[in-house]
Order: sequence, then structure tokens, then C-alpha cells
Amino acid sequence: MKTKHTLISVLMILAIVSTLCVVMAVPTAFAADVSATTSISPTSGAGGTVVTAAGTGWTGSQAITGVTVGGAAAIYTLSVSAGGVLSGTITIPAAAVAGANNVVITGATDTATEVFNVSLSTVGFVADPTIAATAALQTVTFNTGAVLTAGVDQVTVTFPTGAYVPAAIAKSNVAVQVNGTGYKPLLSTDPDPSVAGNSVTVLIPATCNNAAAGQVVNVKFFAASGIKNPSVAKVANTYVGKVSTTAETTPVNSATYSAITTIVTFSPAMTTVGSTVTVSGLGFTPGTSIDITGGASGFGTVDATGAFVVSAAAATPAAITATDGAGVVNASATPLVLLPKAVVSPTSGLTGSVIDVTATGLTANTLYAIGVSGVAVPVISATVGTVVAGEIRTPLTGTSFTCKIAIPAGSSAGAKVINVRATTFAAPDLAVGSFTVDARTLTASVSSGYKGDTILMNGAGFEPTAAGSVVTAQIIFTDSAGTPSGNLLTTPASIGADGTFQASVVVPANSAGGAALAAGTGRFTATSSINGVVTAPPTIARATFTINPASISCSPVTGLPGSQVTVTMKGLGAYASYNSVTIDGATVINFAQTAITNANGDLTATFMWPGLAAGPHTFVVTGLTPVASFTQTTGAVSITGGLNSIAGKFSIVWTFDAGTQAWQLYDTAAGATSTVTTLSRGQGYWINATEDCTLVYGGNVYTLKTGWNLIGWLG
Repeated sequence: MKTKHTLISVLMILAIVSTLCVVMAVPTAFAADVSATTSISPTSGAGGTVVTAAGTGWTGSQAITGVTVGGAAAIYTLSVSAGGVLSGTITIPAAAVAGANNVVITGATDTATEVFNVSLSTVGFVADPTIAATAALQTVTFNTGAVLTAGVDQVTVTFPTGAYVPAAIAKSNVAVQVNGTGYKPLLSTDPDPSVAGNSVTVLIPATCNNAAAGQVVNVKFFAASGIKNPSVAKVANTYVGKVSTTAETTPVNSATYSAITTIVTFSPAMTTVGSTVTVSGLGFTPGTSIDITGGASGFGTVDATGAFVVSAAAATPAAITATDGAGVVNASATPLVLLPKAVVSPTSGLTGSVIDVTATGLTANTLYAIGVSGVAVPVISATVGTVVAGEIRTPLTGTSFTCKIAIPAGSSAGAKVINVRATTFAAPDLAVGSFTVDARTLTASVSSGYKGDTILMNGAGFEPTAAGSVVTAQIIFTDSAGTPSGNLLTTPASIGADGTFQASVVVPANSAGGAALAAGTGRFTATSSINGVVTAPPTIARATFTINPASISCSPVTGLPGSQVTVTMKGLGAYASYNSVTIDGATVINFAQTAITNANGDLTATFMWPGLAAGPHTFVVTGLTPVASFTQTTGAVSITGGLNSIAGKFSIVWTFDAGTQAWQLYDTAAGATSTVTTLSRGQGYWINATEDCTLVYGGNVYTLKTGWNLIGWLG
């Protein structure tokens, strides 16, 4: 029994030791609870798949310290409850290698391992170049999760929404690479890629190796294929393509990638501040606003294709940035280059005007000279910059200046170039501005007249009178033959601060040498002087004026026989004498006295209109050609007019009025009362002649003797 008991005891000890050895051989990960179970779902899929993990029998409330997939760390949201239940999710890494991958869940005390089969994964798209709406080389990369047989299996690539895929793509524009063995073109016997919308299906050419699960496959679509980047950029440039194969037919999304880069260009590349710059862009959000900042300033709208063209104002030497209403931003690849520019204010005015010149785009702390149409002028003062010996220096850190200069006195009217040049003014223009010198004008109050007429003259556009200067104007007249007169103003007219003057002049009769000025169109000329010195070159303005030819007029222009007619003539020679008028080319009537023209050729004379036939008549001053008209009216003739030819040769006239049966009297004695005022045709008149004389009226002649004479008036 003992022995037996001893043997039994030995056997029991060996069994216990054996059991302990077995227990010690179990991995510590399962030592806590050999009844723990774990599972994941799904157990296959593409990289990026989110799987659900579940388990029981885990040590309660322990922390999960890590998860790996195929040896790479994975993102997870796992926890263990107090009752030992494992729950949460694991994200299979997008870069996980296709094929079987161990999923290891490690807790503080427990560990579990499951298997996840990664199918087609790690899809990548690359466009080169990434320019909106531009044909580009498109490279698509993926890991196959299944075996792909060359010459049999196909790859379908779906490009992002917005990309342009032509309806047909030639096989020569596609190549395939398997596991880095080199790109192989499609064979001539292979079918062309098939296109369905944005999807292109390509055969893996037989010249490629077969692709084992987990190997990398690349497909290139050359730019000549015509596939274009999207025309509109996304704010975050988050484009996604898809890939599937005949072995794995479920399309797998690519990682987000930059399908396009917006592009901003501008023209011209070099310009001046404030000038127009045309800014163009592609790839922006259709229908949104577009703001231009940086090197230029402007705004506009993006069209339906994602493009825009905006006219902006050049601002600074910097890149030009475009921002659309959706937040898409890009800038030009190069900065705007600003050239020197000169701005003049005001842009027009009188000769001698003081103007502001502002130049930008220059070099800091540098001397510059200024001129007017190629002639250097001194800088008077500066508000930006420093005046140095008549030139202007830009500030130490500034690239512009603003200063004052004067347009030279006597500058001709018209556009002048304001030159900004390097110091000494010998170099070419760096910048130019423009100033227009107002035209000098001289206007006459009338455009024609006679010698001796007084004319009001107005001048404008002359050098203005300013502090330290007295500017005056003198006027001469030049006749139609080009003969000038002397100065017409005894005292030159003063020109005001606005460059204007006003003066009255008398149309001269003679030239400076004393010769009579000719009738016809001549001109007044005004010349300015500064402090008594005529400007060089002379500042002048002209006004045309016509000296009228000789003319005649009379007053009155109608009347009875015996009316006294006054003849006025202008434009004759000076100091010429005339004695009579000739009526209707036949009847000569002497003036009351010889008429002599004055220095200006003016003449005034009177004569008694004779008794002629009623109606219009013409007459001239005998020896001259200007013609005047006089209309003789009908009716009684005044007694003074009718007896004018014997004035002073009679004393009394009697006549009998049959109607009143009374005698009527005309008495030449001073203060005498007369009742006869007119002579009536057919009436008899007793005339007491004081000497023998002849009464002539019109075509009627009466011979009178000393003493009483009876005549029948006009018949």
C-alpha cells in the first residue's frame, strides 16, 4: 500500500508539475481571461474603411493602448466596459497594403488579433500642370487587392466632377505600369480606352507583368489625351477621383488632391501708378464677385466658366491678388513693375503759370531735374522732397516727389511735355507729364468798321501779372496790304492776374510811315511785355478786322422838293474836297458849301432837294461812286424850300386865298408874321425881288426883275 501509496503520490506530484508547466507555457496576453473573444466587421474592404470591433471576456475597465493594421498604427475609438465588453471602431489606414493585414488590439492587460483583407486601395491622382481648364498629364496610382492579369483585366478611372474627358481617347495616349517595372503602352491590337462620361476604362497591356495582390499599379493619361483639369477651383482644392478593376468592381475613392490651381495673369507687365492693368484669371467660382488687390485695385465678376477679366488701377510694385466671393484666392506669379510717372496739376493754363508736378516710381534719395518741352526749368518749391539748386531730391525712403515749377513766360500755345530727368537734365526722360498752354486770344467788339471808329478789344491767355512783375499789352493794326500802323494805345493796357486785359482803340487811318491804310481785311495784333520788356519770343494774339470801303448815306431818305438833305460819307481819302451831288446821273446840285473830308476820310455836306418827279431817285457825290437813294414825295412845297434858289434876293411874297377871300403874306424880315408857309401848284404869287435874279426849282425856271413879279407856281 505504501509502495503503492508512494507510487500514487509520485504520480500525483508529476501530474501537478506537468499541469503547472502547461499553464506557464500559455502567453501572458491570454492569462487574464482565457474566455475573452473578439471580432471585427467588415473583415475586408479598401484602405480607409471604418470597421466595428466587439468583444467579451476582457478585463473590465482596462484602457486600450493601441491598434495596428499590418504593423502600421491605426485610428481607433475603443473602450472596455466594467463588465469586460470591448466596443468601438477602427479606421483601416488608407495606405494599408492590399491583402491580409493583422489587426492587433492591445489593452492594458489583454490583447486580441484579427485579420482584415485590404482590397484595392491607396488611390492617388496627380495632375501636371495644375492649371484650370488645361489639358494635363494625369497619373493615377493604386494598390490592387486582387491579382490582375495582364492582357485580360481592365482598370476604370473616374475623374472628378468638373474635369473634361473627351468622348474618345487614343490608345497611344495611355500607358500602364505594374509594380515599378516601367510604363507599357497599349498594344496596337489592344482596344482603345472606352469613355463613359468622366470614366475611362483601360486594358492592362499584355506586355506588363501580372499584378499580385498588394502591388502598385500606375496608369498615365498623357496631356495629348485631351483630359482637362476642372475649370473651377474648389476653395480647399479637395478633388476626389475613383478607381475600380475587373477584379475589384467596387469603385474606391482617391485621397483628396489638387486637381487645379487657379491662375492670375496681368498685362502690361510694366506700367505707371494709376494706369489701367488688365487682370485675367481662370479657375475661380462662377457667378461670384472678384476683388483685385495687391499690385492693382479693381473688382468684377467671375463668368460661368470660372474666368474673369478686370480692368484695375496699378497701385504698388507687388503681385496682383484675386479673391472671389467663395473665398478662392490666388496671386500672380510675378509682381507688377511700376515705371516712373509724372502727374501735372493743373493740366492747362496760361503761359507763366505755376504748376504742381508729382512724380512716382523713382529712386529714393536721388536728384532729379525738370523741364518743359526739353528746356530745363528751376524747381520753385517742394511739398514732398527737397529743392537742391533748382532740382528736386526724393526723400531718404521715398520714391516720389511733388514740387512747383513755372511754365516759361512767352511759351507758345499748345501741348507742352513736362520732363522728369536725371540730375543735370542731360539724360533721357524718366517720366513725362503734359500741360497745355492756353491760346492767347484777342477779340474785337465788331469785325468791321471805318478808320476812326473806336473798337473795344479783349485779350486773354497772356502772362499774368504777379508779385514783382507788371505785364502790359500794346496793340497795332496791319492793313490788307500788310502795312502796319504805329502803337494804338497811348498807355499800354495792364494784364491782370488772370491773363486778361481790355482796351479801346481807334481804327487808324495811316501806317506808321504816314501812308493811308488800305480798305479790306487786316488784323489787330496784341503783344505783351513784362516790366516793359517784350517777352522773347513775343507773346502775341491777333484779331481780324475789315476796314470797310467808302460808303454814303443821307438823311432824310424821303421828302418833298426843297427838303434839306444831309450827305454822310466814310472811307474816303483824307482832306479831299467835294462840291456837289449828281442826281440820276444828270442833275447836279451844289452843296451849301464845299465839303472837305477829315483825317479819317469822313465827309458831311448838305444840299436842297430839287423839284423832280415824285418817286425814288439815286445820287452820288460828284466824282465818287458810292450811291445813295432819296424818294421824293408829293404834296405842297415849303416856301423856304421852293424859293431857296433866290434866298436873300427877295423880301415879301403875297398870294390871294380864293377860299377865304383873303390876302396872305410871307415876310423875310426878322420877327415878321407870315401866313404863307407852302407853295401850291397853280397858285399865283407876287414876289418882291430886291435884285434881278432867276428862281429855279426842279425843271422850272422863273426870271425875276427888281420889284414885283407875278409867277404861277410850277406852271
